[in-house]
Amino acid sequence: MRLHIIACRVLQREFSAALAHTPNMIDVSYLPQGLHNTPDELRRLLQEEIDRIFEHYEKGRVSYLPDAIVLGYGLCSNAVLGLTGRSLPLIVPRTDDCMALFLGSQQRYLDYFSSHSGTYWLNNGWIEASRIPTRQMMEERYEEMVEKYGEDNADFLLEQEMLWTKNYKACGFIDSPLFHNEAYIDVAKAFAADFGWSFFRVDGDSRLIDRICHGQFDDRDFLTCPPHHTVIAAYDGSKMATQAADTAANTEKAAE
Repeated sequence: MRLHIIACRVLQREFSAALAHTPNMIDVSYLPQGLHNTPDELRRLLQEEIDRIFEHYEKGRVSYLPDAIVLGYGLCSNAVLGLTGRSLPLIVPRTDDCMALFLGSQQRYLDYFSSHSGTYWLNNGWIEASRIPTRQMMEERYEEMVEKYGEDNADFLLEQEMLWTKNYKACGFIDSPLFHNEAYIDVAKAFAADFGWSFFRVDGDSRLIDRICHGQFDDRDFLTCPPHHTVIAAYDGSKMATQAADTAANTEKAAE
């Protein structure tokens, strides 16, 4: 089986490890971390990456198309809605975001969401690929604002930027079964202490990532969007459904 995976860079270590143990032939494209904060931009970049697969084939840069395109993304703020694999199946994990991939299942993610509400999740990949919004970073940001806008305006702007911290009360670190760096634990602990949050650790699980690389796509955990269909929202536990691409286009045009 040939697959092309398009994933967030925070998953690079996990996918790299799984790729070494699969008989499948797999290409991987990684996009920068943080795009879930701008879902329209993420959707655009994902579709461009899908279209690029076909461009390389049509221009003779590669001699084959994959059997399927797989996303290393969940819903990610609805960024995957509207995507199409064109003439290929597009496979998407039925998860809210990548944290369920690190935890091994959407159900485990939901269990922690229920028992540990208000948790800001970190792991190796997030610390390596993103800028953790530490208090020191906020202080540096404040100094930049003072210089640009004056102290009174900077006070207000920083207060607005810090509103997100009120949504959290704990930092949870997902330990990787593949790679450990004690310095990252220290980073996560310091981050929690910066905002007066509690800190806890949980074991990660790579089963979903392993199943992606082995081409094991059951309907419970993965949406298979058929050729010439698009991903649409499903307002139940399944997260996503599919719709014929021409139907989706007509629906969107009618809405306009």
